[in-house]
Amino acid sequence: MKKAVIAIVVLLFLLCFCCLCMFLGMIGVMPGISNFFWKQKDLGVAYDEMLALELYDELGVVDELDTSEGGYSGVQQYDGIQDVEMSLTSEEATALMNYWESRISYEPYKDIQVRFNEDGTVEMSAILLVDKAKEYARKRGYSEDQIDKAAQYLDVLNNEVPIYGKGTGSAENNELDINVSKFQVGVVSVPSSVYAPLSDALEYVLEKQMSYVTNFYIEEAYFENGEMFFKGTTPTRVYPE
Repeated sequence: MKKAVIAIVVLLFLLCFCCLCMFLGMIGVMPGISNFFWKQKDLGVAYDEMLALELYDELGVVDELDTSEGGYSGVQQYDGIQDVEMSLTSEEATALMNYWESRISYEPYKDIQVRFNEDGTVEMSAILLVDKAKEYARKRGYSEDQIDKAAQYLDVLNNEVPIYGKGTGSAENNELDINVSKFQVGVVSVPSSVYAPLSDALEYVLEKQMSYVTNFYIEEAYFENGEMFFKGTTPTRVYPE
């Protein structure tokens, strides 16, 4: 069972929370917070590099990216197709996400933790790297006008911004259903009246990111009993542009 394939799924969910942070900046909710509040929420899930390497060895995808000089700096390309049906634990997701982040030079986050709870909720915590967020957005097809609009708020923040989100999510036939129940920047909780209306926008952003991965298709995905379950197709090769 190729568990490492699902890393891309969890990374996309994390991107959802990163994009929420950017949206909040764009609408002026984050005008700059004291350094006193820049503390990451600890979910109690540690990064295990050996676990990541073991899982990555199971990956049925041929990885041709050159990550020898601080990580790959181009846009990943994908081809091939394979059927996948599997589950993933919190520890496996955390390991794979941090390992993947270390291989891509412009990924806009670090110190990632993910926790799948028994009640079906998902929690994610990470450090958003503001200086890399702009480059990431460019490589993902956002216009300079969109980037500049967000940057006018992001530029007033510290470069390393702790973010945390909790909620539920599922997918069927590549259609996502995301419901955020809590979002924090540092130790400051963002009011639900602010982030609640953004669910549709977040689903759009996430589906856009999925469209960049050739032959990536979610037939079904959901969280249950402390695990993530996935059924669908993924590519068999990732290579440089």
